[in-house]
Amino acid sequence: MAQNSGFRVSLFGGHKKADVEEYVKNLEHEMEMLKMLNRKDREDLVRRLDESEGTTLRLKEDNGQWEQEREDLREAAARGEQELSMSRKELELKAQELTESKEELEQKAQELTESKEELEQKAQE
Repeated sequence: MAQNSGFRVSLFGGHKKADVEEYVKNLEHEMEMLKMLNRKDREDLVRRLDESEGTTLRLKEDNGQWEQEREDLREAAARGEQELSMSRKELELKAQELTESKEELEQKAQELTESKEELEQKAQE
């Protein structure tokens, strides 16, 4: 059983040399084209990898900055809470002092009213 290779058969058997050489030349050309495409794809992949590594590095730096900013904000919030708590305590103290002062003033006003009434009674006598 003979295989059909696409080559013309020469007079003395075998294939015609020109056909084989052209076939080999075409294969070599196709191989060179594939090598160029492969090289281009590899260069593109290396470039994309470099870009990805650069992006990853920038994102890590940004993430570090955001982490620091978040920590700073947490600290500021804790300080704010502490200041707020202290202010509340101060306000409660001032409110208590005002309440006591109001009660004292009301007592003094009552005493003055009573003293006035006593003076008015003595003046009528």
